[in-house]
Amino acid sequence: MAISHLFHNKLVHFATVHSTKFETSFSAKGMIRLTSVFLLLHQGNQYRNGEEWTVFRSFIMNCTVHYNRWETKIIACLSMMGERIPVHGQITDQHGVWKCVQDANGSTRLVQQK
Repeated sequence: MAISHLFHNKLVHFATVHSTKFETSFSAKGMIRLTSVFLLLHQGNQYRNGEEWTVFRSFIMNCTVHYNRWETKIIACLSMMGERIPVHGQITDQHGVWKCVQDANGSTRLVQQK
């Protein structure tokens, strides 16, 4: 996937690849394009620095833009009841115990224990 950036009114294409991996028996990759210093384009939607959004009804992502780079990451999971579970956290509801697990590579899983 290519990343492009508008620099001095010229669209510059970088050969950088960025993929975000989600795991709950599926995997998804999303093209991400930086459209300005403060705006990120992810799967056709625009996000600003610090903004959060929900992906696949199970994960909350966050956009962070720095002066020389940007990043997206999963910062929480959502239970079946829509409760927010921070990464490495857990909650209990009528469906059991829910854990939001993230490994060193950034792969994130929503795990249900009954």
